[in-house]
Amino acid sequence: MDDILPMRYYGDEVLTTPTIPVEEITTEITEKLAQMMEAMYFHQGVGLAANQLGFTERMFVYDIYDGTGAHIVINPVVEIDPQELEITPEGCLSVPRFGWKIARSYKAHLTGMDINGDPVDIHAEGLLARVFQHETDHLDGKLLISHLSQKEREYFQTLWPEHAPQ
Repeated sequence: MDDILPMRYYGDEVLTTPTIPVEEITTEITEKLAQMMEAMYFHQGVGLAANQLGFTERMFVYDIYDGTGAHIVINPVVEIDPQELEITPEGCLSVPRFGWKIARSYKAHLTGMDINGDPVDIHAEGLLARVFQHETDHLDGKLLISHLSQKEREYFQTLWPEHAPQ
């Protein structure tokens, strides 16, 4: 655990830069995925996108602690039904100590590939659907706060400097 990579926090340019699709699953990619898994568990998250550790590849890891263990998704694509929204509290490892009630689709369809290059095709509901949407937002360069109203974002930005991790 001594080599846990540092989390990237709100304000870091890498978090607002869209990631690049993975062309080939190399040793470097599998090592990055292992580092992402370690960081996700270390920070007690349910998901972690590559750019939260400064990586540029389109991939994320997750574990919603439902007994199925940790999972990897490379080149994820999420489809949602914007008619089936659910408003629930949500936080982010890149914006620690803050959380908001965010509207997201209750259902999501995720496609991509796993660490072996095999297809991933999951229909999800509830928390898992929310994780898929949250992590792919990260990969698209979109942060949780982008779901807030302009007034809420402005208020958050006044609080962030004194609460930002050092």
